[in-house]
Amino acid sequence: MKRFSVALLLAVMMSTSGYSQSCDDDSIQTVSTDGSIIVMISGAVYRVDPLDRVDTALWLPAEDVLICGDGTEIVNTDENGERANVQRLR
Repeated sequence: MKRFSVALLLAVMMSTSGYSQSCDDDSIQTVSTDGSIIVMISGAVYRVDPLDRVDTALWLPAEDVLICGDGTEIVNTDENGERANVQRLR
């Protein structure tokens, strides 16, 4: 049982290591109808990876997010941590 607990702890630490990087707080201003483009209150604009658009199409204005990975991932803290891979357009 002890080995399993240590292995589980290591797996959790490795999967959350992405959060050791810096993330910036922002909020959503608008989301395109199909979820492909997200505009932030800060003025930043992101194109969403096609595989994540089914989720981002349901994100709402004023929801709080974290911009992580040098602008390559958005984590919606108001949607239980849903993540989307993105590309910053401006």
